[in-house]
Amino acid sequence: IDIRLTLMLRNIPKSANVTELIHGLNHFIPGKFDFVYLRIDFKSGKNLGYAFVNLTNTDALLALMDQEFGLVGRPWSTFMTADGHERRNDAQMSYATTQGLDCLIEKFRNSSVMDEVWMYK
Repeated sequence: IDIRLTLMLRNIPKSANVTELIHGLNHFIPGKFDFVYLRIDFKSGKNLGYAFVNLTNTDALLALMDQEFGLVGRPWSTFMTADGHERRNDAQMSYATTQGLDCLIEKFRNSSVMDEVWMYK
């Protein structure tokens, strides 16, 4: 059994912000994640179309992958209400290279990202 729980979500609409992403995740897996990092282009203020999410259990992973009710393969517009044509893009998911909350914290603690604007941390 594969127990990796840190994911890279892709195809995220560039106009979406981290609050919208968290709201969307809570639609599918309420309270079943403990880390979200939406990569931002600090010059434009828009995201780069991907995020890292750490899930707290395998049930959350199965819920995201569920073919009938899950996130993967659904348009972002299913749960993101703000305007934007990119929201028609289907959500994609893969396993992240860095796995686990402790490893993610260590990776980003010393990252140059932490030197950027506080609202993007």
